[in-house]
Amino acid sequence: MYEWTSPCAGLDCHEDARRPVPDLPGLRRAAALENSRRHAFALTPGRCVGAEEQEDDGEPFAEKYPRRVAELEERFAEGERLTATVRERLQFVKMDGGIA
Repeated sequence: MYEWTSPCAGLDCHEDARRPVPDLPGLRRAAALENSRRHAFALTPGRCVGAEEQEDDGEPFAEKYPRRVAELEERFAEGERLTATVRERLQFVKMDGGIA
């Protein structure tokens, strides 16, 4: 962990502004400027803050993936049905705010 220096260092700022900032996977990570320079200052989230640890749910990927794809396809179909309903109902709305 690196120590973060407040932009108001040396001024009459609150002392908490100068304390080290702890790393929090998936949210923030202190890094040296040289590390960023080495990666051409590419500040992608995975590189910058890492990823939060995920718990293994015990379900094998070979079983989970097809089930999740099927769920996603159901959501796509529902979205298409809702879009069609909205478009159908928009035909009955007049531009002056009334109903056709």
